[in-house]
Amino acid sequence: MEFFAPLSLKESGWEFEDKALKVLRFFLFRVDLCFGMWYIYHVKIKIYHMPKGGTCFMKQKINYLGLLSLLALIAVLGWRTGNRGLYGFFGFAYYLRYFWVFPDEFFRLNVQRAATAAFMTEMLSLVPLLFACTYLFGGRKGVPPAFGLSFAAGVFLFTAMLLFLEWKEQRGAEND
Repeated sequence: MEFFAPLSLKESGWEFEDKALKVLRFFLFRVDLCFGMWYIYHVKIKIYHMPKGGTCFMKQKINYLGLLSLLALIAVLGWRTGNRGLYGFFGFAYYLRYFWVFPDEFFRLNVQRAATAAFMTEMLSLVPLLFACTYLFGGRKGVPPAFGLSFAAGVFLFTAMLLFLEWKEQRGAEND
């Protein structure tokens, strides 16, 4: 390990004594080694306490599925404006209960299953509903109800399937 003095000391012509240079080299090497070991020790401790798949050290405080309950505020807007068609959004208040559910792996799997089925139902029901609503309401007037009914079918299936999967999980836990 070589020691390089700052440029200003070399330019000033001041010379280090041999013994002082050896002490300085030993001291700098020792401090660097101790700091390196301290750093490795603390990184090792933090890695041991780090959760798998994440970099944060805090647990998740809320279940984000509960945020769907904010859509119930649209119904309040419908009440204020007199648009009775928006009252159906009060159904999203059901999702308030998920703020108090701890989302474990099995819960996330159930949400994924329900969301996949709801998405496929919404996409597959859109085309037949477009034809039916266009025939019933005529031309352009049939498109918004078709999209609305398709969305409602997806949300209804998501909620019903999630309820069923939770019931099935709860029944399985009681049998164990």
